[in-house]
This record gives sequence, C-alpha cells and structure tokens, in this order.
Amino acid sequence: MCLDQSSWDCLQKDTEALPPSFPEAPQVFGVQEQPKTPSPEDKSICCRASGHLRKVHRANGHTFGSKRFSKRANCAVCSDPTGGFGRKAYKCMHCKILVHKKCHTLVRVPCKHHTGEENGRPLCSSALKDFDFLRVLGRGSYGKVLLAQHKTTDHLYAMKVVRKDDENLSRLQVEKQILEKSLNHPYLVGLHSCIETPTKFFFILDYISGGDLTYHLQKFGIFPEAHVRFYSGEISLAIKFLHEHEILHRDLKLENLLLDADGHIKVTDFNLCKAGLKAGEKTNSFCGTLSYLAPEIIRGESYGFSVDWWNLGTVMFEMMVGEPPYPFADSPKNSDLNTYKVLQSMLEREVHIPHHLSVEARSILKGLLKKEPEVRLGCHPQRGFIDIKEHPFFNNLDWNMMEKKQVPPPFKPSIGTEFGIENFDPEFTNKPVQLTPDDSYFVNSIDEFGSCCVH
Repeated sequence: MCLDQSSWDCLQKDTEALPPSFPEAPQVFGVQEQPKTPSPEDKSICCRASGHLRKVHRANGHTFGSKRFSKRANCAVCSDPTGGFGRKAYKCMHCKILVHKKCHTLVRVPCKHHTGEENGRPLCSSALKDFDFLRVLGRGSYGKVLLAQHKTTDHLYAMKVVRKDDENLSRLQVEKQILEKSLNHPYLVGLHSCIETPTKFFFILDYISGGDLTYHLQKFGIFPEAHVRFYSGEISLAIKFLHEHEILHRDLKLENLLLDADGHIKVTDFNLCKAGLKAGEKTNSFCGTLSYLAPEIIRGESYGFSVDWWNLGTVMFEMMVGEPPYPFADSPKNSDLNTYKVLQSMLEREVHIPHHLSVEARSILKGLLKKEPEVRLGCHPQRGFIDIKEHPFFNNLDWNMMEKKQVPPPFKPSIGTEFGIENFDPEFTNKPVQLTPDDSYFVNSIDEFGSCCVH
C-alpha cells in the first residue's frame, strides 16, 4: 500500500474540516467515581406545592424532586437506566436532569439555572478580573494554557486561552460541549466556565497538577508493565465513555494524558474531536499527530472509532518501550521527504515489538496496532470494548473498581510546591504571564455558548 498524493497533499495543507455543531444533549454524563457519604451541600427541605408539602433535595445548585416516570431514561451521573414502569427518580426542577436517589449528591456540574450562592461559594459567571494569573503551563498552535487562581475561593484552574476567529468558532463550540460532558467523568478533564473577550475565548478547566505522561516518561525512560496496565485501563474507560457519547477523540497521545495529584489519568485536549459520530459511521478528515496517525487515515480512507484504539496501542508501546512504534526525526533537513518515508513505512512495515516485554504485553500491542481496523482489538462491531477488558494483559485488573476510581494508582506525582508547577516544563512556567490590553479590559460572559459557572 502506497501513500497516495491526495493524502500527502492533505498533510501539507492542514485542511482539517470543521466538525458539525454538536446536537443538544444533557449537560451531565459520567460514571460514579466512588461511594461517598452525603455531601454537606445536600440539603433536604420541603416546599409547598398544590396544597401539600413536597420534599426536595438540594445539591450543587440543583433542586431535586422525587417523581415517578413512565419512560426510561439514563442517570446523568452513572448512566444506568432510571425510571420506567412507575419507578421513582430524582429530577431537577430547573435544568431537568434525571438521577438516581443514590447519585444526586455526586453531581459535579452545577445547575445552569442557579445563580445564587450555596455554602458561601459563588455560582455565577466569572470574568477575567476574578482571577489571578500565576504561571504559563503550556503553549501550542491553539494558544496557551495558564494557571489561574480564583480570587474569592482560592481555587486553582487551568485556563486555556484560544484565539477567536470565524474559522474555528464552530470547533470551539464543539470542544466546549464535549468538555461540559466530561466534567462528571473521573478520567476526563472537565470545563467549569467560559469567558469571552473581543479576540479570545478562555476555557476554565480542571487544574491537573501531576503533569503529563510525556514529562514523567522523560524522567523514568520507560514505565513498568504494571503502571502501563493501570494507565491504559483508565484511558480505555475514558475512550469508551467518549465513544458511547458519539465522540471520536483523534488525538490521544502522551502530551494529552495528565496525572492528577493522586496519580489517576485525566484525558484532555478535545480540539480535534469529531462529535456526533454514531457507532458504525465514519468520517474522513485528515488530522492528528504524525507519530500517532492510524494507517486508515494515512491511506486517505474513511475511518471511525478504530483510530482511537490505534492511538491507545501507540501510547502503550511508547510507555513500555520509550518511543513510538514509528518515531519521527526532529531534523529540519529534508523534513518533507523524511515525513513521507516514515508515513510510507507505517503502511508497509510491521511494528517491531521488543522481546523483553511479557507475552501478554506483546499480544495486546499486536492487537491494538493491527493495520486493518476490521481486525484491530476493540473494533469488533459487537464485542468492541469487551475484547479489551478480557485480554490477558488486564487479567489482574478489577474493572468494576476502576470504573469507580477505586484502584490505587501505582505512582503518586510529587507536589512539592504550593501549586505543583514542578511537574510542568520550566520552558513554559518560567515565562511571564502576559495578557493583551483588550483581554484585561473587555470581559464578558459568553452569550452564544451560554454561561457556565465556576464552582
């Protein structure tokens, strides 16, 4: 199989098509992180309606009432069915989300209709003047990421600053909607608020202080297989969640895999996501990171969720071996020719998997790095994720515990300073934080996106 001219032209021109607007969906999805005692925010009160007292339950700005439903729906926290056949569920009187009784205290996304204060925490839209900007955490073609601290709550956030233009407006809207869905999932970075200036958008995200896997791999060289098993298990649950909600990530790589303060994975950067992609459907945009491109993308074919499983295989290979299966040289000399040769080798040459890896590790890498998506591990139309869960590499992994974020991490990042910036590249953290004059003055909540709340 040869790399055709059209695919090469796509690579040169960077002509990624904008994904369509994401359809309306509930604001909160996810799985239950772990059993918890009732939150102090959970306030059960009674309100008078229709001449009698009705008990309601308040949590995170939501006002939940118990109600019987004739139709089934999914819980906004754990995604399991709720209601149906006259059974009771909790429904927010304002934003209308449905949850189980046992899950209502676990809702992390505040009610979008709630604008007051709860337990002394402001739940209104924020502006740039409400934040102190402490450090630069990263920079890319999209803009930069800043470490910001809310002046009232002292809460730390990662603030992604994105330049605003007509070409990326649709993509930013899709990214925001995906980030809102991610807030309630234990292994995805979530969005807390959006702010707009005349020239930029500011996404206020979870601050994940443990750094990315690229940083830690550079420190340790390779990861033990037990570490890779843990990380890839959490990553695969995040991929499964995205696919179940019709989202294709397309850019899973070590730089986009963060560790929180306890050592759990957080998947980030949804800039290249394709939203609204149903099981069995395909897209054809040429995009991604060169070392991680799936063969079907290089060949210029239409593709679906299979490319995320290829990316998982590439990430696992890199963690166990220390470099991607098809590394690119950084030399600028003849860079186009070298890139073409590497892409061609990705289509023609089989991956060399070192013999020092265990039989189980070699097997799962071979399965995930199959060049034909029809036979790739995780891509069977009926079994899909089941084949990954049941692979011998994961034999000692308790998936039920992992879904609840109850498997102890094998490594805890060192958080030696107040903000944990030692886990980020000094090339960025030592740079001064600078905002342009219009960003410092003209600050408004985003209207076309709807307001979100910092909490």
